Amino acid sequence: RLAEDETCSRTASDAARCALEALKQEGEEEGEPVLPAEHDDEPLEYEERIRRAKKRLRPGASSWNVSSVIKDSGGTCCCMRELTYMDAQDVRDSLKRVDYNQVTSDEWDRAGFGCTPQVIQGVTSDWAAKEWTEKMLLNKWGDERFRVGSDENDEDVRLTLNDFVRYLNDDCNGDANPMYLFEHTGEGPLESIVDEYSIPKYFSSTRDLFSVLNPIEERPPHRWVLYGGKRSGSAIHKDPLCTSAWNTSIFGRKRWMLFPPGARKVHLMPASVGALWPARISGPSAWFEHMLP
Repeated sequence: RLAEDETCSRTASDAARCALEALKQEGEEEGEPVLPAEHDDEPLEYEERIRRAKKRLRPGASSWNVSSVIKDSGGTCCCMRELTYMDAQDVRDSLKRVDYNQVTSDEWDRAGFGCTPQVIQGVTSDWAAKEWTEKMLLNKWGDERFRVGSDENDEDVRLTLNDFVRYLNDDCNGDANPMYLFEHTGEGPLESIVDEYSIPKYFSSTRDLFSVLNPIEERPPHRWVLYGGKRSGSAIHKDPLCTSAWNTSIFGRKRWMLFPPGARKVHLMPASVGALWPARISGPSAWFEHMLP
């Protein structure tokens, strides 16, 4: 449980810190090189920041880990298996592909492409964002704090990009529903990110009904940057403003499940397996693991 993990973590970290102090004192006495002072507390500080962010995001969670054992209402134990849904072969990809460099805006309209989900290929060929790498992002925004969720009071929970990328590279600590960076680009550190990409011709301002609104006082947030690791993502939902949206993957893979407007909620979230999908592990990984089958 979390309380036990905290105690073990603190005990181990404290022991390591004491050992380093002893080595430092011994080294000073014998004239040996001494470790930098900031090295002592760095692992503990990072772990504490991650722990506090998780605690604010899900204060009632006993564990975030994939290997956690959960119980259904009948008392039967059920283990979350190692999730492999990204490689599942039984999910049918039926989306049409559109070549951005071949299909004009008029052809897009006449074909009715905007009425159904599409995969548009070739959009990023001239984007500066196409050259993004983890190293470049860290050099540019590593010390900036980004939103990874909100707490019970609807206040943002934030981590520096340095901490978040370290969390990703550690396989998200094995979390079943990892933290997910979801930052609005209209203000703050990402305000200049609009220079890194261009709006596809199919969605230009002349075709955007929201463009008639005052961009500062009336238009709702509409530009976002998302960054996550394995098992992370958005829970099943529909756009709260009932708008259409375009999303572009710069690197990595993102699996989508799209449903027609007439899909019934009971088919998307079957009550029969609800007990195996507790709120503390809700999210895309749990949906693909328990709901889709």
